[in-house]
Amino acid sequence: MIILGSLCALAVDCLPKPILLVLREIVACDLAALPANGDAKHDLTSIKGAFFLVQETTTQPLKETKAEVHERLIDIHIVLKGKERLGFSLQRDQKPMEDHLAEKDYALHPAPTGEQFIDLSGGDFVIFPTGLYHRPKLHNEDGPQFLRKIVVKIPKEGIANG
Repeated sequence: MIILGSLCALAVDCLPKPILLVLREIVACDLAALPANGDAKHDLTSIKGAFFLVQETTTQPLKETKAEVHERLIDIHIVLKGKERLGFSLQRDQKPMEDHLAEKDYALHPAPTGEQFIDLSGGDFVIFPTGLYHRPKLHNEDGPQFLRKIVVKIPKEGIANG
């Protein structure tokens, strides 16, 4: 199951309390002032081990991307600027093309069976639980465009203990 939302209207009744705390902490940050620095982690205090990355990129065509999956970290993708299409699938029926789960908590997969798509724009977010295929940074019918986003990583134990 994925959860969609907007930072402009956090659905306090629909989100697990630990997720809500993380999103409120994100909203309190000066996100515009943070440089996009790829793999540099910004630690969060609301859940032990949670952090986020600031990314700037150009969205890609579907055929040039791979799906990813995580086992230990929940992903929250938040679009700050631009538009992003994301693919996802509830079916996990393929062997990975690249398996880095043990050391980096991700595996890359070919196009998943039953893939569906959602479109996000500034302020929108999507939460992908562990074990769910997802394919970020896709462009929509408008073609490639600049995208600034943050990806929040939350240890799944942080949600269970919250």
